[in-house]
Amino acid sequence: MNTEKSIRKFIAEKKETANNPESQARLIKSIKVRKIKRVTEKLLRDLCDLRPFIYHVSGWNSVYIKFDNYPWSLRLGDHSVREKYNYKINIHTEKCEKDYWLEADTFSNKRNHHFSLNSLQDAIDFALSREA
Repeated sequence: MNTEKSIRKFIAEKKETANNPESQARLIKSIKVRKIKRVTEKLLRDLCDLRPFIYHVSGWNSVYIKFDNYPWSLRLGDHSVREKYNYKINIHTEKCEKDYWLEADTFSNKRNHHFSLNSLQDAIDFALSREA
């Protein structure tokens, strides 16, 4: 019973943070890498029609964005995605061999789209196309 209550509390706190501009501003300020901060601000601005919000900022230079109206999420980071996690759109700030690639997630059987920073506008257009 305590686990269920703590899960409900956690979800309520995340929703409250998502709808609170001050909390979102605090999360943006907590991003340590300037390049990731700039890209996060651009994503939030350019994807505003999808009502994005920062779900989490990790200490490992990753930012996780969810959307009010869509069940998928976006990950921005300077390192590879861990296999057990599933993000529909991944934007890599580290140097990549390709500008875009598609991966099948072995855990969920979903397709994950990966974009290099060179193809950031393609990632934004893809998200806005509602095909994601």
